[in-house]
Amino acid sequence: MKTLTLYFLIVSMSFLYACSSRNLMTMPASDLCVSYINGWGYSATGAEKYEAIKSRNINCDEYRELAKIELEKRERIASGLEEVLDSTVDVIYPPQDPNDDTLNCTSRTSNSGTTRINCN
Repeated sequence: MKTLTLYFLIVSMSFLYACSSRNLMTMPASDLCVSYINGWGYSATGAEKYEAIKSRNINCDEYRELAKIELEKRERIASGLEEVLDSTVDVIYPPQDPNDDTLNCTSRTSNSGTTRINCN
């Protein structure tokens, strides 16, 4: 059973590697180079991308400016999303004064007689 499982894992990994390598060979040169320069992508490692670039004789130098623009665009989007998330959290959980030591507590008694106290 262990041999069968090991064989299945090896075949599965080989299939996944072949699929990702095949996709890299048909990916547009600009996308492949930008992805390689910026280190993006989860389906293929940097080494696989490098091998695809090398085997296709692609010169990625001409895509460096595009990669820089794409990276800045992603950083602006991430920054905007972070601001939206922070403002949403501030609405739900308003910032408290660090010098305010008061606790607001509420208690609730269930039908079984158990009392639950929540403080914030």
